[in-house]
Amino acid sequence: MKCFFSLLLIIFLIGCKPAHRNNEITKIELATLWGWGDFEQAVSINASLTYNYYGNGFNKKESLKRGYFKAHITERFWDILNSKFEEIKYKTLPDSGNNYIDDGSTFELIIHWKNKRKRIVGFYGLQNDSVRNALVWLNETYKNIPLTETKRPFKFETTLQNPPPEPPIPANFRFLPPTKKELERNRKY
Repeated sequence: MKCFFSLLLIIFLIGCKPAHRNNEITKIELATLWGWGDFEQAVSINASLTYNYYGNGFNKKESLKRGYFKAHITERFWDILNSKFEEIKYKTLPDSGNNYIDDGSTFELIIHWKNKRKRIVGFYGLQNDSVRNALVWLNETYKNIPLTETKRPFKFETTLQNPPPEPPIPANFRFLPPTKKELERNRKY
């Protein structure tokens, strides 16, 4: 009889373990460029539960992390991430938008699943609410994860967080002198 109760208890305890979710996404990266480039950041998360974050810039509204950081996330977090992106049907999202916003917040999202990859580039304001909410949620996850600063930089697939440097101005660069008409117009003011 003791054996029967012991067996029943073991079956009960095994049955109480939550079922593991079958996630399709194997890696996701999001890079963001806010406004005129005053803040760049990138987040990379993969199925081995590795979380990498890079932040550079300044934002007056809140204190943002600057530099390279890493963390180990939980399986629950990874499941939530997969659920959020499955809800917005990430596989069917358009690759980019054709509209241009002069001073908008730009994002670059790369999602890997199975042997496929999708890269999406766009502006936060042009996405529908559910897509925008998922992107903002992912973008702000660094605030709720205990990050450890690293000295070595990470290699991200996204490129938006690393805009190309401005070309140098040649030493012999000169502006043309103003015309007589321009000089006369400026004297009136």
